[in-house]
Amino acid sequence: MLDVTLNQKCSKLLITTKHIIISPAQLEKFKQIYKAKFDKDINDQEAYEKGIKLIQLLKINDKPISEEDYKAAKTLIALLNYDDDK
Repeated sequence: MLDVTLNQKCSKLLITTKHIIISPAQLEKFKQIYKAKFDKDINDQEAYEKGIKLIQLLKINDKPISEEDYKAAKTLIALLNYDDDK
């Protein structure tokens, strides 16, 4: 659920969840990008939820992997790109 806090010093509404902060300006920019990409307007709640999911996905993909996992992934990619006609 949303944790909405008011930053008294700068009087800006900040939306936070587990150390992720989305400012009002960032939320508006995300909504503009979403509208341009999908031709659909979304409200602040939808933009927040989709933005957090995107940030979490990027955080997962940004973690280093072991040499063993890298080799396994490379092998899997090679298998998936296998051409039956050869």
